[in-house]
Amino acid sequence: MDLELRKYQKELLAYHLKEPRSIDTSAPSCGKTPVLAMWMKMRYQIDGCKSIFTMPSSILLKNQLEIVMPSGCPVVGTVG
Repeated sequence: MDLELRKYQKELLAYHLKEPRSIDTSAPSCGKTPVLAMWMKMRYQIDGCKSIFTMPSSILLKNQLEIVMPSGCPVVGTVG
């Protein structure tokens, strides 16, 4: 699945790729999830980097659907 990013999301993605120790602390529902999915995909394809997430089990399925599946990165395991 290819993600279509908006202009500001493309700018955020470019910034995060350039600055590997960056963080986005914007408010919920501001479009961070597609940027994260694309960032994960690009880092995995370019450098073989893997990502680890810790989160409440209540949002595990949501994040797996919104982040992991679109990124195409393999999932090692989930704990609920």
